Parts: sequence; structure tokens; C-alpha cells
Amino acid sequence: MEKLGAINCYVKGNRQTHTICLAVGTTPFMCKFGNSQGYVLRPAIQMCLVEIGWYRPCREEFDKLPEWEREHVLNGGLLYAPLAEATARQLPDDPVKVEWEGEEWRAWARLYYGRDR
Repeated sequence: MEKLGAINCYVKGNRQTHTICLAVGTTPFMCKFGNSQGYVLRPAIQMCLVEIGWYRPCREEFDKLPEWEREHVLNGGLLYAPLAEATARQLPDDPVKVEWEGEEWRAWARLYYGRDR
């Protein structure tokens, strides 16, 4: 799991997109931003312009997600959006801790999102 505040850099050719984790969770090795896919995770420098935020969705947003994306969230995955939007959409008072083991996370997610799996 990524720590709260972790900064990542996704690279495609000469284009770099920096992201920040607004919640504890998992982020992908490869990602698609906008209409362009194939961005690959690389180490980020400390001073950079962060454009994208990774966040944990609220129940209402979770309920509107396609099934594959719900599974992603239930397994600790975060969603992304432009930073200002992600900041506004992040789950308030997110209790998830980086040191939680898989079962602790899944138990919380099933309870919070109302999924008995």
C-alpha cells in the first residue's frame, strides 16, 4: 500500500505526470491519463508539480462504479482525478492505515461499502 502523501511520477515519452496519494491504498504500475495510455511509474523527484490525486471514493461514488472498478476499490485500490477534483471527492475521515494487513482492509471495506464478500 502507498502511504498518505506519497508522490509518484508516471512517464510516457517526454511527458511526466506527477500524482499524490490523498489516501492510503494501492496505485498501478501503468496508468492511462486522459486519452493517452501507457504511462509507466518512475521514481518522483521531491520538488515537482503534482497534477493528479489518488483518492478513496465515498459510498455514493462507489455504487456508481462498474463492477471491475468496485473490485479494485475493495482490494485497496484508489481512483484518480485532477488534484482539485480528487481533493474534493476524497473520503472524509478515511480511517485506513498503511500498516493494515489485507484482511483488516477487506473487513473495513466490506463494512463501509456494504459488500458482503
